Amino acid sequence: MQTVKEQLFADLYANPNDWRMRNVVFDWYEDNGCPDEAACLTWMLENRKRPYSSGTDSVASWFNGGKIQSDLGDGESDLPEEVYNLLENYSSTRANHRTYASVQAAEEAFVIAWIKWKKK
Repeated sequence: MQTVKEQLFADLYANPNDWRMRNVVFDWYEDNGCPDEAACLTWMLENRKRPYSSGTDSVASWFNGGKIQSDLGDGESDLPEEVYNLLENYSSTRANHRTYASVQAAEEAFVIAWIKWKKK
């Protein structure tokens, strides 16, 4: 049986474009004593950021917003270059994007990178 957290995240990872679900995840972080993660979700909500996923496979990507044209592709997956450079554990990197094996892996890597960025 899944915990509440596992179910919330499963719902979010199944539909990363669901901004209301992202807000519910923020509430969970805030209610469970995870202020850094809650602040990260607030930033994602305010800036409308989530990993790009084509929906045809399980991979997800983040793009280096400092290196690509703002009108090219999917702006919701473009990150500030400072955060993009802190992303780790990606399965591949090409040109100006880093790809992860799943939306979950991309989301988790972003939270870690964002917290590092804010603590600099």
